[in-house]
Amino acid sequence: DIDWRVGTLRLSMRKTRRGAVLPLPREAGEALVTYLQKGRPETTERRVFVQHGNRRPGTAISAPAITAAVIRAIRRAGVDSPLGGAYVFRHTVAGRLVKRGAPLKEVADFLGHQSLDTTTIYAKLDLPALQEMGTPIEGEDGLVLQGDNTAYSALVSRYMMALQSQRGGVVLDNAEAGLRTACLTGVATTKMSTAVTTPDGNTVALTAGDIDEAIAGLLTNGLVAGDVNGESVPAGFSRIDAFRVGVLGDQERCFKRFPG
Repeated sequence: DIDWRVGTLRLSMRKTRRGAVLPLPREAGEALVTYLQKGRPETTERRVFVQHGNRRPGTAISAPAITAAVIRAIRRAGVDSPLGGAYVFRHTVAGRLVKRGAPLKEVADFLGHQSLDTTTIYAKLDLPALQEMGTPIEGEDGLVLQGDNTAYSALVSRYMMALQSQRGGVVLDNAEAGLRTACLTGVATTKMSTAVTTPDGNTVALTAGDIDEAIAGLLTNGLVAGDVNGESVPAGFSRIDAFRVGVLGDQERCFKRFPG
């Protein structure tokens, strides 16, 4: 349904049987008007888009027809897409929203997802940003501002969030969730202090300097203490304290300290 007065579009989500009200941009609205006035065959069909040509003109356009049209357009454009059909548009928009910093809850509402777990498939790793985060930077008097373990901690924190989701029974979108995540990241950091030999014979182990980089990251970007939407706890002291609890304890201590 289109509400021309307020400029919104009401959709019925086939997968979830839930409705969604989305803004109708002016350009899209003008394109719809042009189609209705000049491009749409005469028909009593109430649905906006209908079949053209000689095959059942004026009847509602079907999902397979849309899929076929999108596939043809993708091929004509020479786009190498792993996804086929109209789903590619849904996936692309969701991915761009996440990349621009939209909270996963908002993306989930936009997509009609009932669970944030479903939405997390769109939150892919931004390798260039992670590389930038891990580039060593020192301030005055040799003070560490960030390093490779800053990026490592941020990456591990999102893995810790996934483990919490799998465990269940805890809220993932509040300040306590962010502190619990920082705590669990501290647990993982401590376990990495034991040297690990890789298949190619190299040794990987964290040092005291790596802990400094993790703490610097807690103060500068705060993602390690971020909830499922990436919203971080404002107080730097609280972030560091939660991380310290994990470094000195274990995962059960984190869940007891930050249960909400």
